[in-house]
Formats: sequence, structure tokens, C-alpha cells
Amino acid sequence: MEDRAFLTALYRRNIKDELKLSENDFIKSTKIVRHRKLENGRQWIGLELEAAVRKHLANTKDKLYIDRATCRFIDDIEVVRCLNCQQFDHVQKFCTIKTPTCANCAAAYETRACPDKDNQIRDLKTRPRAHSASGSKNHLTIDATHTTVPHTN
Repeated sequence: MEDRAFLTALYRRNIKDELKLSENDFIKSTKIVRHRKLENGRQWIGLELEAAVRKHLANTKDKLYIDRATCRFIDDIEVVRCLNCQQFDHVQKFCTIKTPTCANCAAAYETRACPDKDNQIRDLKTRPRAHSASGSKNHLTIDATHTTVPHTN
């Protein structure tokens, strides 16, 4: 099935009578970001949706209907982080900040050049820290999965 036909079927069976959004607006605002064929002949499709559409589907649908097929719906929000400046909402390829930031200690050099990457990380007062600058226990990282994090520059 072609992308436009897929999006049209998705709109007509799952959104048309439930949201005030035209078919053309839905198709223009929805982006297919991943498309994989699985071993069993099925397909896995990742979509980038407008916030209102994603929220509606997440709150009202366990399954989506595409033509005559029933599909599982999994609400998955992907948070992107730049590996150059460690900020959210863009990737390194599109980063405009010239000075890199280390993901381990937040100093002004590339992460791979960090002298403390194998040692226990310490803060300015040389006390051990519980996590690296980009670790999964970093409060900013945890909050970013639940809300929009503004840029700090």
C-alpha cells in the first residue's frame, strides 16, 4: 500500500468522524518516519502525528483499522537529543552550536575525549555524582520524556 493510500485509510477509519480535522490537513501533517516489513509478512509503520491526533488515538484506541486490517496501536514518543551539545529537539547533524558538550561531565569537549569517562564522575567540589551528565537518572532526561524541555542557550 502506498503511503498516501495508507494515510487516507487511517484517517477514514479512525479519525474522520472523531476529530475536527480534514483529510488533507491530516495527510499534510502526518509523516511516516519508519517502515519495516516483518518476517511474518506484516508491516511495522512509525508515524509522526500532530499532538492532538496522537493524544486522541492514545486515549481512545487500542487498535487501528486500515482498510480491512486490524492493527495494534502503540503510543511511543521518541525524544531526540543532540550528541554535540546534549540539548533536546534536534540531532548532531543539524546542531548550530560550535562548541561540543561532553555527555559524561558537561565540559566543553567531545564526549570521546573525556578524561574521566572511565573514572567515577565528580562535580565541582570533587564529590562523586550519582550519574553522568547524560545518564538515564538525569532529572532533565526523565522530565524530557514527559514534557517539552526549553532550550537553555
